[in-house]
Amino acid sequence: MSTLKKSLSNNADTIVFSGSSPEDNAYAKTFWQSVQLLPPMESRLVSSHISQRLKTAPAFGAAGINVNKVQPPTKEESFEMTSYFAHVRELQRADECSRLVKYSNFRQADLALLQKHKEIRKEREKVSAGHTPRQRIQECSNPSEDTILPVSDNVEEIKQAVKELDHFKEDKADSDEG
Repeated sequence: MSTLKKSLSNNADTIVFSGSSPEDNAYAKTFWQSVQLLPPMESRLVSSHISQRLKTAPAFGAAGINVNKVQPPTKEESFEMTSYFAHVRELQRADECSRLVKYSNFRQADLALLQKHKEIRKEREKVSAGHTPRQRIQECSNPSEDTILPVSDNVEEIKQAVKELDHFKEDKADSDEG
């Protein structure tokens, strides 16, 4: 296969295949086109499709341009528009009000449910207030009757013990501060 380098005015380095079979010319063209690394379509910034291109504005004062100027509305039309917009605003306010009422109803229902659960919990606490379980001491290796201590049913003793604990905590807090 012979090659001849020609210098053309618009393209300085062009290779022309002369004296080769058309099949060899086709293979050579295919080879050089594959070697020429074009970026993939995904990497292009602008689509090459004609419908994706921006339209250009016609030249100012060009013939055939029909400029339609917008006429100001008449008094009747402006009154109709004003009343229409007022009606739309009222509808929007009514929708907002109904939405707020709906949220308020949901909130009231939730608060009522919480109050109901609170009442049930208080009733259960009243029922269980009279019953105090026995406490076990697990330090002894031999379980016997000594390891189970009955809890006092006397309310006055419990109140006195709580007061003593409160005084102890206050005294300890005062000594820690000073």
